[in-house]
Amino acid sequence: MTLENGETVILIINEALYFGNQMDHSLVNPNQIRAYGIDVSDNPYDRERDFGIQHDDCFVPFSTEGSTVYFDTFVPTDHQIETLRHIELTSDEEWDPSNVNMQKYQPRGTTRFVQQMHRNPISRNEAETDLHLSSISECFCPSTFAQRLIESVHVENRQDIDTTDNRSAAEVVSNTRHSVITPERVSQVFGVGLNTAKQTIAVTTQKGIRRAIHPLNRRYRVDHLDLHRNRLGGQWYVDHFTAQKKSINQNTGAWVYSNGNMSKVYPVRSRSEVANTLSTMCNDIGIPDRLKMDRAPELVGKGTDFYKLARKRHIDLTYAEPERKNQISPVDVEIRELQKRTRSKMVRKNVPSRMWDYALVHTAEVMQFIPRSRLRGRTGYEEVTGRTPDISEYLDFDFWDLVWYWDTAHPNIDQDDRKLGRWAGVSHRVGSDMCYWIALANGHIIAETTVQHVTRDELNDPEIKSQIEQFDRQMLERMDDTNFSI
Repeated sequence: MTLENGETVILIINEALYFGNQMDHSLVNPNQIRAYGIDVSDNPYDRERDFGIQHDDCFVPFSTEGSTVYFDTFVPTDHQIETLRHIELTSDEEWDPSNVNMQKYQPRGTTRFVQQMHRNPISRNEAETDLHLSSISECFCPSTFAQRLIESVHVENRQDIDTTDNRSAAEVVSNTRHSVITPERVSQVFGVGLNTAKQTIAVTTQKGIRRAIHPLNRRYRVDHLDLHRNRLGGQWYVDHFTAQKKSINQNTGAWVYSNGNMSKVYPVRSRSEVANTLSTMCNDIGIPDRLKMDRAPELVGKGTDFYKLARKRHIDLTYAEPERKNQISPVDVEIRELQKRTRSKMVRKNVPSRMWDYALVHTAEVMQFIPRSRLRGRTGYEEVTGRTPDISEYLDFDFWDLVWYWDTAHPNIDQDDRKLGRWAGVSHRVGSDMCYWIALANGHIIAETTVQHVTRDELNDPEIKSQIEQFDRQMLERMDDTNFSI
């Protein structure tokens, strides 16, 4: 449907009645929407509430025709389904109107009228007997015993059953095209008791469950699920940092994502590569639920790759007002801090200016592990991922340290095989743990795990000292930034 602000969205109504082409309209139960936690005002005489569906992400206005309350929708195309924002109005859990308890959805403080009461008399003798028996053990109480008996049910796997006798296990056949997720089904598949199955459903999500009814005429779509990627709560921001020199990798700037406590930096050759950085961000730490940015041309417009990817990942995009820089201040503050720390490191370690991209990424990673007072002394990395960070990879070497590395294929090495290089950060996507970026004299950057410091005694060795001076001259010549100003 098309909202009041002109945006077209896809409304998802799970567990609804489907009549195909037999009806020119759809039916939806307002109480089914309310049961999903969404406020619905279908009383046209209520002047204190907006007449429509008040979703967290949008407002769906109602209209009336006679005594009928409705809102306008249309059948979307396949392209619209894949690209437009999706708004869920009902839960994907099974909806049985006859078994819905709407009492629990009433807010506190409302007035309710009791129309009828039923009272089931309890036998005094039975209650006294239960009291005495339960004082010995709770399992002697019939109600407690029955509950524990149900919870202790264990479903055996077929391979666990002794087939030496005449017993046989029948094949499980489903009457529907896909299984309905119930505690019984989880108990059967996972081989656990009903109580454990209920706990399993409560502490997990089931976003990829399919509910096909009709025969298939096209393949299932699976590229929109993201079942194995983390979702990052809270507000995230993104902004671009422009460098003064073109880096050794031809990068001219970097896109920075931050929630104010943790930042991820992705150097790029062009601003238009922002969609690739968002994809990498989703793979690295997770998909941000909400992302705010300025109105840069690469970020706005439904035809941009960034917008399409954000909609595919169900990211709620918002934009800052023009000339109002303080609306994305958390990422601006992080960028200033990153620039200050990176510049200080490069000056102190005499790092060539064309290595700014590696230095900036390394600084951002180190800042993730610094405790912050607003997080009660915890790190931004832990606040976002929920894991205590291990900083072993960042303590052995400092950025631009002079190191020896061995690149021989044979595991047995000696001193003649070692070569000089400069430590340029941790390599996360190449090699294994404790794998590092090493800058060579010719300007190439390689990934190596077998790396050691050049010791103080080796620096005093005339032969090695001469080798180091030659290495530095070649590096300085290769990293010359005279013709690489932006």
